[in-house]
Amino acid sequence: MRGVVNVHGAVLPVFDLRLQLGRPERRVRLTDYLLIANTSRRTVALLVDSVEGVIDGEEICPTRAGEIGVEAAVEILKFEGELVLVHDLDRFLSEEELEALQLALAERI
Repeated sequence: MRGVVNVHGAVLPVFDLRLQLGRPERRVRLTDYLLIANTSRRTVALLVDSVEGVIDGEEICPTRAGEIGVEAAVEILKFEGELVLVHDLDRFLSEEELEALQLALAERI
């Protein structure tokens, strides 16, 4: 967890997924975005470098992403000739990490 943010009165944990995606950690930039996402357990904010657009109803390839070695990704989309990995946010946090997150948020509120 990188920190927390207040969104319309709700305190959301902010996650920087760079390390889980194999990218090097870096300082937050003014040009970064917070993407609000719902998991099955809670709403979170994801720190992202940029947003290229929103995909709605594009062709989903039948290949399971785990078959190509990307464990947190669950599907692959084809979008404008590019492959886009669809990630399952629930897989990023183990039960122990979720409990630690809930304790940390309780202390900050």
